[in-house]
Amino acid sequence: MRSRSHGPNLNLTTFAGIEDPENYLLWEKSMGRAFECYKYSESRKVVYAAAHFTNQAHTWWDKDTMERRRRGEGSVPSWEVMKYMMKKRFGSRAPAIPSWLLMCVSGFPLIT
Repeated sequence: MRSRSHGPNLNLTTFAGIEDPENYLLWEKSMGRAFECYKYSESRKVVYAAAHFTNQAHTWWDKDTMERRRRGEGSVPSWEVMKYMMKKRFGSRAPAIPSWLLMCVSGFPLIT
């Protein structure tokens, strides 16, 4: 019997949150390639990426999600925002979040 393929077969790795920052960047890049293959919405990208968390990354994500709910906030709105959050938490060389991204997410100018 011939197997049907519904798109490229991507073997994506999980992210545990205990690796060095370079491994995080490699994981982020592999997720980005997957998103180029599949036309996911921004919210679906966040869910898909979070489904690949294990260990410390999974624990961190669950705590962040519960805290957002407690504060009455919505879920993380986009892959770009999620990447920033992850770089801040798991990457030692996280760049400053660009003000244009904050404006896109919040709709309000950033006051610095």
